[in-house]
Amino acid sequence: MVVLNFNAIVKFIRLFQNSLVTLHLSLIRQDPNFKERLTYIDGNRIYNDIVIHMKIMKNFSFWIETTCLCNQQMNNIIHSFQTGLDG
Repeated sequence: MVVLNFNAIVKFIRLFQNSLVTLHLSLIRQDPNFKERLTYIDGNRIYNDIVIHMKIMKNFSFWIETTCLCNQQMNNIIHSFQTGLDG
C-alpha cells in the first residue's frame, strides 16, 4: 500500500491504540522535493506520534528506508534513534 502522508498512517494506527498488541511498521520515505528540504521520519517522530499513545502494545518493530542527501542528515537520523526515549 502506498501512502503519501505519514500523518494518515499515524491517525490510522492510533485508531487501535487501546487494542493493538503487536505492530510491525515498514515505511519507505520518498520525498519528491528531497533536494530542496531536509525531511525524514525519525525515531523521535515515531515515538512521539505513535509509540507513547499505544496503551497495551507489547511488541513493536519497524523498518524505515529514507532518502538522505548528506552525512549531516544521516547523523541527525541516527542521533534521533539513540536519544528519542531520553528527551
